[in-house]
Amino acid sequence: DFCLSRGLGDVYKRQGIDNNQNVTVIIADGSNNEVIINALVVNNRWSVNDIDLSSLDNGELTAKASVEDLHCNIAQATDIVLHDKLATISLGLSSVCSENGQLYSFAGDVADVEDGNLVTLVITDSTGTYLDFTTNVIASLWSINDIDLSSLEDGLVDILVSVNDSAGNKTEALKSFELDVLADITVEVETGQDQAVSYTHLRAHETGRNL
Repeated sequence: DFCLSRGLGDVYKRQGIDNNQNVTVIIADGSNNEVIINALVVNNRWSVNDIDLSSLDNGELTAKASVEDLHCNIAQATDIVLHDKLATISLGLSSVCSENGQLYSFAGDVADVEDGNLVTLVITDSTGTYLDFTTNVIASLWSINDIDLSSLEDGLVDILVSVNDSAGNKTEALKSFELDVLADITVEVETGQDQAVSYTHLRAHETGRNL
C-alpha cells in the first residue's frame, strides 16, 4: 500500500519498497504550475515538510506522489488540498503641518488580500492610550489620512496595522516613531510709556507663528 496525506506518506513493506527508494511528489495548481519535491523511504515511511508553495496560484492543488520498487513496480497516490497564500500588508507614514497642528497620514499596500476587506490601524503611546481607525482595501491599497495625534503622549508611539483575507488569514505590520506634538513659548511684555507700540508687539505674538 502507498498513501499520501498532507505531507506525510507511508510505504508498507509488503509492497516490496525498500529503504532509500526515491519518492517523487508533484504539486500542481489549476494553471499547471508545479513544485516537485523528492524524499527517501526510511523505515517504511517518507515525508516532505516546510514546502514553499508561494509560486503556485490560490485554489485547489493536486499533489501526486509516486515511488518505484526494486522490481520496477510503481505505486502512486493523489490528494487534493486547498491552497491560500499568506496575506501581507505594508505600512508607511508621513506628516504635514496645518493650521490645526501636525497631521499624520498612514498608507500601504497588501498582497493576497481581496478588495473591500477591512484594515484596522491602532496607534498607542507609552501610557497605553490609543487611537484606532479602520478603512477598506481598494485596488490592493489602503490609506488613513490627516490624523490628529495631539491627544497622545509625546515619545515613542507604536503603530499596528492589520487585515484578514477572505480565508481568515491575518497579517500585521508594526512600526514605531517618536511623537512630538507639544510646543511651548513664553512671552513677557513690558508696556512702559509706549502703549501703542507694546500693544502692537503683543498682537504679533498672539497671532503670528514666526517671531
